[in-house]
Amino acid sequence: MASKLNGPPAYLLVLAVTMEVLLWATGIQVQFAEVWLVALVVPLALSLAKPTEEKKKPKKIVDDYDQRRPARAAQRKPAAERPAAPSAEQSERTAQKALIDTCVKEGNVEGAEALLSDLVQKANADAVSYNMVINACSKKGQGDRARALMQQMLDAGVKPDIASFNSVIDSCARSGNMAGAEKWLARMQEAGVEANTITYNALINTCAKAGDSRRAKAWMARMQCKGVAADVISFSAMINACTKDGDMPGAEEWLARMIDSGVEANVVSYSTVISG
Repeated sequence: MASKLNGPPAYLLVLAVTMEVLLWATGIQVQFAEVWLVALVVPLALSLAKPTEEKKKPKKIVDDYDQRRPARAAQRKPAAERPAAPSAEQSERTAQKALIDTCVKEGNVEGAEALLSDLVQKANADAVSYNMVINACSKKGQGDRARALMQQMLDAGVKPDIASFNSVIDSCARSGNMAGAEKWLARMQEAGVEANTITYNALINTCAKAGDSRRAKAWMARMQCKGVAADVISFSAMINACTKDGDMPGAEEWLARMIDSGVEANVVSYSTVISG
């Protein structure tokens, strides 16, 4: 309470007492004294009744950068975990493969093979490089060249993948070389690569070109036994094999099996049965 009488409220109190004494000494009427007292005492009372406001402590402002900095530091991977920048050999191989792809799309098999040879001379060719050229040779009907490149790939110690074997098997299928297709399938299995739908389709197509429906049925049965799903190409190849062998009931049976299995028949499937 004593602390609240310090400062301006103390002056008001002294002034009120002084005025009371003067009014009493001069004989001025009491009602005027009361007016003066009210005018002085009311502000004094209000001042004493008002609670002293506590000084607000300034809030500590944390810079957003300081808050984000630990998170960014945590997200930053150690140098050992960051992907290494591609080497000069990798960059060159990527550029050459892009050029090979361009040549293949333009039908320039010779140019694609020349680019592959450049990579081979620098011991910088990979499976994808070979696959693009082998597939291009196969589609151009250059089966011998496709198989030669596949053998070159194996001799160079480049590990072939499923696409490599499928391309060379397809090259045999296009020329009706059933023995060659089965030979490369055996080598595929020796390499530990599992045949897929594309592989079996190429084998069945090889039989279809030769009109050997019996062997085509054997490959289809093997395909289903291995749990490999047959597609529209598989069934169409079976229908084609039967029609070429003069087995129209067989062709109709495979069309019915195709529909029953949930595979949607296309124009080729129906037209093959009708034309047979």
